[in-house]
Amino acid sequence: MQLRFYLLAGIVVLAACSGEDEPTTASSSSVASSSSSGSGGSGTGGATTSSSSTSSTGGSGGMAAFTVTSSSFAEGMEIPVRHTCDGTNVSPPLSWTGVPAGTMSFAVIHHDLTITFLHSAIWDIPSARSSLPENVANVAEPPEVAGAKQCPSWQANTIGYNGPCPPNQHDYAFDVYALDVATLPNVTTTSSLSEVETEVLAHSLGMARLSGTYTP
Repeated sequence: MQLRFYLLAGIVVLAACSGEDEPTTASSSSVASSSSSGSGGSGTGGATTSSSSTSSTGGSGGMAAFTVTSSSFAEGMEIPVRHTCDGTNVSPPLSWTGVPAGTMSFAVIHHDLTITFLHSAIWDIPSARSSLPENVANVAEPPEVAGAKQCPSWQANTIGYNGPCPPNQHDYAFDVYALDVATLPNVTTTSSLSEVETEVLAHSLGMARLSGTYTP
């Protein structure tokens, strides 16, 4: 009987020790799971940031960035004389891709980066378009771009495009804006360039820039 008593006591003790291992193991799993979950959270956060960045420049995840190019000159290169006051002063051809989602129209603002000076603007370019031809007419509503509008350039007697005309080397930009409205409000073809720029910036979904230099 005494031996049986000791044997039973031993079994109870072993059972109790075995039961203590389970919460310890569970606790370790919980810590590992938390660490794993934390790493996963960081990874997810990174993916979201990356997707958001792509979305803001290209419209939606997986799309290329909003970019503009010209068959006349490459990014950062010399702007051909024909697009300046030393030549025939015709507007350069422009093409854009990677348009942001929700774009309802486009605007193009041409300005001097060296002295922060506006040269010309064209807006209400239909969202179906992805380019502008060379030599857009210098009129308030150019026939080459149905629906588009232009205002007086930096020289009030010229409507629409008016290119580089510096005393020495300057840098210039052609900024294409994707807009959230089909018709830009609060401006007309008699508005100033600064007034047009203010409205363009207020309705911008994204901007693509082509820059170049010109030395007379």
